[in-house]
Amino acid sequence: MLHQTVKPSEIRTVVGRVMLVALSWALGKAWLVRLPPTGASVRPYLDLLDKVLTHGEVRADRTGTGTVGVFGHQMRFDLADGFPLLTTKKLHLRSIIHELLWFLRGETRVEPLQEAGVRIWNDWATAEQTARFGREAGDLGPIYGHQWRNFGATLQADGSYADDGVDQIMRLIETIRENPSS
Repeated sequence: MLHQTVKPSEIRTVVGRVMLVALSWALGKAWLVRLPPTGASVRPYLDLLDKVLTHGEVRADRTGTGTVGVFGHQMRFDLADGFPLLTTKKLHLRSIIHELLWFLRGETRVEPLQEAGVRIWNDWATAEQTARFGREAGDLGPIYGHQWRNFGATLQADGSYADDGVDQIMRLIETIRENPSS
């Protein structure tokens, strides 16, 4: 993977400007600004921060804090250089992939994840947690995968869902195929 060197002064300049804007918008409340790791994928992100701070429009938001933003900015990355995930956290990619595939299958039971060694949903799948919603241990109910693949489905008397909802993933694929410019 190729890495572009980002000078510390460039990071300090952009982050300094972010902190100034953040502090002024927070009305005296300090915000924690985390630096992304340096590398090739950071350059488009730093450029976007600079564009927002230089040309951004002030926008109101539901919190009353306000934001500064630009409309329609795109960042492009060569995926041959790696996946451009900007975070300060260590990520367990295998778990992310298993969870995403689990969502795409529309699953709501935690056992397939547990069998793959993915534990992120375990705390929500205990008998104590699921009983709060009238479900047995391991049944997470209509979470993300269900919503993606059977949105708005009819809740049946036994607590299961009919297969009469909207498959949003298939609708997305069909829309892309039928109207790729939409």
